Amino acid sequence: MQENQSRFYFITMAALLVYAVFLQWAGQVNIDIDEQHSGMTGSMWSWVVDRHPPFAGFVGYLWGVATGFSTIAFFALSKLNALLALWVIYLLNLEFLKPRLALLGVAAYGATFPFVSMMTTLDNNSVLHALWPATVLFTWRGLSHGRWLDWGYAGILMGLCFLSKYHSLIFGACLLVACFLVFAVKRNWQWAKLGLACGLAVALFAPHVLSEYSHGFQTLEWAQSSADGVTNAGPDGRLSIPTFLASNALYNLFGTGLLLFLAWRHGWLKFTTPKTANDKSIWHFLLVMAALFPAFPVLLSAVFGISLKATWGFNAFFLLPTLVLWVGARASVDAFSEVTWRRFVTVVPAYLALMTTLVIANGFTNASRPLALQDTIHEVDRIWSINTDVPIELSVAMSETAVGMTFYSKFHPKLKLSGTDPERGTWLLNEERCYERGTVVLWGEGTDWRDRNGQQPAFDAEIEMPARWTNLTWTKPVYMYMQAFPDGICF
Repeated sequence: MQENQSRFYFITMAALLVYAVFLQWAGQVNIDIDEQHSGMTGSMWSWVVDRHPPFAGFVGYLWGVATGFSTIAFFALSKLNALLALWVIYLLNLEFLKPRLALLGVAAYGATFPFVSMMTTLDNNSVLHALWPATVLFTWRGLSHGRWLDWGYAGILMGLCFLSKYHSLIFGACLLVACFLVFAVKRNWQWAKLGLACGLAVALFAPHVLSEYSHGFQTLEWAQSSADGVTNAGPDGRLSIPTFLASNALYNLFGTGLLLFLAWRHGWLKFTTPKTANDKSIWHFLLVMAALFPAFPVLLSAVFGISLKATWGFNAFFLLPTLVLWVGARASVDAFSEVTWRRFVTVVPAYLALMTTLVIANGFTNASRPLALQDTIHEVDRIWSINTDVPIELSVAMSETAVGMTFYSKFHPKLKLSGTDPERGTWLLNEERCYERGTVVLWGEGTDWRDRNGQQPAFDAEIEMPARWTNLTWTKPVYMYMQAFPDGICF
């Protein structure tokens, strides 16, 4: 019976995600700007990529190559990742809960805004959607069963987390604390196995760190510059804590929040002190990863005055429903007996219904029309190909729209995101800060810019693409000015 319930839930979610793929294709037309950045960074095949660690870029670019840079296939990738995340969280829940409660916990997480948001894109945040839970799963299995293979998987996954986003360093630190607590309770210090996991994680992360060092930590410089003046509450970062807490409470209101409300209303959160070593280890592990880890940014802000963005650790609450259910199950033998996963599964259909309405409205209003990006990039390719047989191998983005070159151009060039700044993107250039192959510079307005040597473009053009019906929506017009340097360029 329970197996049928689980199968029906995952079939339901899979069907909703398939619909979401076609809905996104109908109304969004182009992949998201963050996904364009991922494709751009992956095309460099570099451990230094200007904005974030490179793993999401590698995944996105390889998927693009494998699927012929299909927009709808890229929309499907984020949905596959979301479904994988649900399955991994379900397996993780089964380590602590009976199957019925494990399914209820994953349904509660699937009804949160972080899940709905992360199923729409695959970027440096959402690539962690399945990676974080999978790392926790194999770490717990290593702690529980002591298998070398589980610790090895945990280390590899942790390394990939580090290569996805720097926030994962907090995740890794909290997971290490959780391991120490379990070791202490069970009096079983698996130093060699923990060392294996840590060694693998560090080994995977090391090439990125060494590359950053050799290029003056350009990614960290970008992160610092992008954060300058960006705050939720003025110059004192600590004032952003209430906003951060309120935002995350709202993000998790419909899933985890509803579960907490039901637990409170029925009195299922009467905590009883764990007595056995196994219960104590579960309690300590879940408390750290389900409560301390999501709240850790607050501690950082309180101590160091860091201003918190509301999306920092966006999907960090994936274990909180598990903790609520575990405590509730200990308080009552029939805890949550009247609560089913169907109570939580309404959020995703409601979101999709709203998006469907928006797609229809886009044909008649300017609600959220996408840019005619693909038409513009294809026109750049056409003008370039008419004037030269040299392929475009580097695109210099002086317009945000130009980031789409890597995905939508037939040449799929590397992209110098930092534009004509000679201090940025140096790993793409030679020792003289020159690029010796075909380069296009794309601007959002006309310009008479010349390269460092005063070289004029071999040809240039104004590109104005009108709005038109694309798929099932109406696009916005785009203007772009291109300068062509088929023989290379110096900065």
